[in-house]
Amino acid sequence: MKKKAYICFIVLCMIILLVPFVGMTVQPTNETTENKTLMEFPELRNSEGFNQNFLSDMGDYFQEHFAFRQQFVSMNAAIYGKIFGVSTTDQVLIGKNNWMYYTGTLNDYQSENLLSDRGIKNAVHNLKLIQNYVNARGSKFIFAIAPNKNSVYDENMPYYYRGSDVSNNYERLIPELEKAGIQYVDLKSVFQKSDEILYLERDSHWNNKGAVLAYNEIMGKTDLVYETYENIPYETRKDHLGDLTKMLYPLNSELENNQYYQKDWSWNYVDDVKDNMDEWIETKNSSAGSSLLMYRDSFGESLLPFMAEAFGEAYFSRLVPYNLTNIDQYRPEYVVMERVERRISSFASEAPIMEAPMVKLEVDTEEDADIIINVKAEGDYYTFDGIVDSDRLKTESQIFVVIRESEGTSKIYVPFWISEDNGIESDYGFKMYLRKNHVPSAEITVDILVMDDNQIIRVGEKKIDLSLL
Repeated sequence: MKKKAYICFIVLCMIILLVPFVGMTVQPTNETTENKTLMEFPELRNSEGFNQNFLSDMGDYFQEHFAFRQQFVSMNAAIYGKIFGVSTTDQVLIGKNNWMYYTGTLNDYQSENLLSDRGIKNAVHNLKLIQNYVNARGSKFIFAIAPNKNSVYDENMPYYYRGSDVSNNYERLIPELEKAGIQYVDLKSVFQKSDEILYLERDSHWNNKGAVLAYNEIMGKTDLVYETYENIPYETRKDHLGDLTKMLYPLNSELENNQYYQKDWSWNYVDDVKDNMDEWIETKNSSAGSSLLMYRDSFGESLLPFMAEAFGEAYFSRLVPYNLTNIDQYRPEYVVMERVERRISSFASEAPIMEAPMVKLEVDTEEDADIIINVKAEGDYYTFDGIVDSDRLKTESQIFVVIRESEGTSKIYVPFWISEDNGIESDYGFKMYLRKNHVPSAEITVDILVMDDNQIIRVGEKKIDLSLL
């Protein structure tokens, strides 16, 4: 009898172990709620011949695609999360009182892996270039940073994570924006002053009341008359499935409360829209005037209805790098740029698509410095990027790019200043765009200028034949 029990137990274990593998023939896992792209089926042969990593690749493929993966992941996460209070994914922190936090915000929370002083300077310089570009086209620029959830509500963070007394990127950036004259909205301070809970417990974003608070602060920087929603009633419904819940428990349907304003909305989508997370959305409202172009991230999902209601025409983009030529196309009265706090570093590392502005300078002297200069053809543009030797520059050093054409004419441009973190780490990179038809000569020389203590120094050059690109 005991032997039969052992056999039955072994058979049962074998069946359980085989289910994920055999089940792939009828129900493989091809979708995930995790913040990643699932692996493609590995090739046995590649351009170099036999794929020596085929077996390990197959193992990785099986790990992501085995049958009923979502069910097993949810079951495992529920055991660890509900019983032991431990997360089974490195993207989600399980806090106190059923709260969850996104681990991508830990660097800001603990003031770790921060931008250098030069990195902060690069971000401010780049935002100033953007604002100047927007204003030069007759639009008004408004910049807003959506605070990380634990920057406002950290009382439910896991006890083993502690905030820091060291200023993080947000706290260092705000006073520099003020000095540079950049039109910004300090959303973190506004949220911290509110007595209400304006973020979702199991989502990384604000709730709809939080979206209204952000909307009012942004609209307060405009010259428009707008609805504040202070006297608009709202209904609370328990129907929101948080993004952190979906990451941790793929099949969990535990919903939480959100607010829905009871208003006769006047705005409409121009084209078919899947949801407010689409990369490009256009809206119209015949009851409103003015126009808006908004560069936004996922925090803009709940902001969109309120912004769309306030403008006759509105354009919402989630595409990066930011394509500022949209301003030339749509001529909006207002340009809003919203991005989450944990992505502040992107303003020091990403160059928006816009033609670099020109300046007039006189070179005082020349010095040799190690420089890297790359030129590429991208659509209607040439991109110029590179790095200047960090030993040669100071935190306050300014970088300029000179394009000398074969007939002797030269133009000096102000590039974006770039903090590189892949390949070569440096805070003294640069990048700029020039339209191809604005560089009529095929053979050019690119000079790099540096300004230190009001002295203009040429530190290097490179000859380039654009016809070869």
